[in-house]
Amino acid sequence: MGHVLRVVNAIGMSRTVACLALIPQLPMLAEALKPSIEQWRTMPFAGGLGD
Repeated sequence: MGHVLRVVNAIGMSRTVACLALIPQLPMLAEALKPSIEQWRTMPFAGGLGD
């Protein structure tokens, strides 16, 4: 179960990072994504999927 949760979290974080490309068109995303990006920076590589 823990492995599935790590996969789901990694997918969610990759979507968050992909949204960064939209910031030039939607500047309001920058502030909305800030907490998620900060969390992503503290996570192990690929959400720890290599463990």
